[in-house]
Amino acid sequence: MKKRTKTVLSGAAIVLAAAACSDGTGGPEAGIEKEVLVAHFVSDCVGVGPQQCLNVRESADDDWTLWYDPIDGFEHEAGYDYRLMISETHVADPPADASSIRWTLIEVLEKMPVEPGGADGNPILRPWKLESFGPAADLGDATTTDLVNGALASLPADNPVTLGLREEGRVGGFDGCNRYFGDFMIENGHQIVQGPKGATMMACPDGRMDLEQAFLRNLEAATRLFLRGEALELENDSGVVMVFAPWEGSE
Repeated sequence: MKKRTKTVLSGAAIVLAAAACSDGTGGPEAGIEKEVLVAHFVSDCVGVGPQQCLNVRESADDDWTLWYDPIDGFEHEAGYDYRLMISETHVADPPADASSIRWTLIEVLEKMPVEPGGADGNPILRPWKLESFGPAADLGDATTTDLVNGALASLPADNPVTLGLREEGRVGGFDGCNRYFGDFMIENGHQIVQGPKGATMMACPDGRMDLEQAFLRNLEAATRLFLRGEALELENDSGVVMVFAPWEGSE
């Protein structure tokens, strides 16, 4: 009789353990540990209503994507890039206004300050070449986006789109089609104050003019800049609009 009782209790324990690990759909709740990167800025976004979202990616080669939910146990501080170890679990039957994926912080692996640009003696005051448009860039519809990125990739290596920043508050360079010039002040180390700009008026092949317009439009939309390693990033309230690398050639 005692042996039978032990068998029944053992079976019940197995059932309870299985239920505790279940996601409510008959399968186990996923608990995957992985590294994610979190950007130093947040972006305006709309979930149930207007809110601010973290920008996340799993690799430095990926584009930033919006993360609408909090990361449990993590507190974001503007001005720092993060590398986190998190646990990702799948939530069964989440509320209509919530994600089916939950992230919980395991460990902050790195917290890296992003240096503001523009202070006296700062190395941003030099020529830069456009490496890529950021995830917050306005490139137009899908067709125009393809034209812009194609034109950027096809530019000769010795004639890239450039951003020449000067201490006297002027900016100039090559926009993919024409030479441009204008006022571009940097205040408080990272805030951009835009001024009027002009450009030459040469016609260019299809794609190159789309690139020109996209570059100038996103340059005008930028409100701040930051150095991240050797890269210079221009941002607006939605995130990174353009990424530049140092340029040793002519502006």
